[in-house]
Amino acid sequence: VTAALSIVAAVGFFAEQKQRRKANLEASEKEKINDFTQDMLSSADPEQGNPRDLLVRDVLQKAAHKIDRETNLEPLVEAGIRSTIGSTFRSLGIYPEAKPQLEKALAIRKAELPADHPDVATALFNLGAWHHVNGDKGDKERADKLYGEALEIRRSVLPPQHPALAYSLTFLGALRADDGKITEAESLYRDALAIRRAALGNNHIDTAASLNNLATVLMYQQKHKEAEQLLREALQTARSIRGEDDAYVARGMSNLGTCLMQEGRFKEGFELLEASLVIKRKTQGPDHPYVAKTLQRLASYKH
Repeated sequence: VTAALSIVAAVGFFAEQKQRRKANLEASEKEKINDFTQDMLSSADPEQGNPRDLLVRDVLQKAAHKIDRETNLEPLVEAGIRSTIGSTFRSLGIYPEAKPQLEKALAIRKAELPADHPDVATALFNLGAWHHVNGDKGDKERADKLYGEALEIRRSVLPPQHPALAYSLTFLGALRADDGKITEAESLYRDALAIRRAALGNNHIDTAASLNNLATVLMYQQKHKEAEQLLREALQTARSIRGEDDAYVARGMSNLGTCLMQEGRFKEGFELLEASLVIKRKTQGPDHPYVAKTLQRLASYKH
């Protein structure tokens, strides 16, 4: 019995040591990624002798060139940095420069990690998002495949109310909505919202985003009363967290304005759309795709 207990204790000790080494390695990777990110951001600091009008795009391009020249980066650190750079390029609507970063991040993680690792799922998801949002140069079938692979991994290794699952469900919902599969999109959005309310609470920007998403597909189905209720909650939440001059707030104003106009409340709706356009130009730049979409929406209601 004593020998058996000793074996059990030894197994437990080595398992604990393995978990500790894994945690230390992950902490080290995060620290190195943070160090690189801080160095990248400092390149935009005027006090460091840089021009005050240096754009985020310029900072990201400098970071991308720097990482291409780095020879001593550990593979997973490099993957994390490239993921950050690529995702930021994508969120800014700078799609051509996002893709190679996201592809390299995925290739590295597939080579270095188990196939069902959450970081592999994140890389699959990020590249899927690039294919999804990249306009005519995107590939919706490829996005669907990558989203599906990411969701399968996340469901197998993460708790059922993990926020990453909500991201997968949200983007799949958007893809279904783009394809006109509105009832499927509604179901996915409701599941994502339920996860975010449970995991993050009501007063969280991601919960506000889910409220916006669900309201959008409800408007397609002429369910304006429920949609308006969700949109007002989303806008109030976003304003309480981010203030007025924020992209999330602008999105909420735009969606609520559209909902009101579809209900025939044109004056109130048009004012919200115009106010959202001002914020989008300020926070995202005049050339961002969301600015163009809002202009198109305003033009359609003027006629």
